Amino acid sequence: MKYAREALFYSVISIFLITAIVTLLGVTEIIPIKSKYLTVLFSALIIELIGAVLGLFKATDWFGKADNTLGSREIEGCWWQFVRYEKETAISFVQIEYSSDQQQLVIEGVSYDAKGNPYARWWSVGASYNVASYELRYFWKGDHENEENDFSGIGLYRFSREVNERSLNQASGWFTSGDIDNLEVTGKLKVILRRLSIKDMKKMLSSDKKVRGKLASFEYSKWNSGSVNNSV
Repeated sequence: MKYAREALFYSVISIFLITAIVTLLGVTEIIPIKSKYLTVLFSALIIELIGAVLGLFKATDWFGKADNTLGSREIEGCWWQFVRYEKETAISFVQIEYSSDQQQLVIEGVSYDAKGNPYARWWSVGASYNVASYELRYFWKGDHENEENDFSGIGLYRFSREVNERSLNQASGWFTSGDIDNLEVTGKLKVILRRLSIKDMKKMLSSDKKVRGKLASFEYSKWNSGSVNNSV
């Protein structure tokens, strides 16, 4: 196949050059060519030029690719992230979206306490999704509402699909805490992800802080009580 394509390419170039040379010689009257044949040659040359330009235009990405070509549409959207460390429990509202500006997936999270008060936010600074294994690996940074020190780490989400499910609605994984800039790791925590329903997603994306906090508190208590499968 490789050599066939190369042969076709050089054949087209050769035909174009021969047509151009013969046409040029006929126009300059170096070789005698009847006008009707010269018109045919000139028309063929124009058609070949148009074909070459169209082929170049189709093969060239003039304005860059704005669409998500990473095959990650199945994991984009809004998620609850649940974390349990010893007797402490944490919940985060997580958004996974594809950024056309950064040409990669972007993760943003807001962590809530048991009463639904936001106490930290975090975001990815680099993410890579493997469509074959459904694994999303990322670097992240964050800061607390009431603390000056930032924190950062690395993480992994491994998504899974239940039988008869058309989309990916759950995941498990882990993340490290500490300071990745100084290569410090202070802990590694397991997490589980559950996709939000459309109704809950609208609430969490609204501008009403009370509505967001109330829903986060409800999900926190439901997961903490064990009414949601929270084995990690």
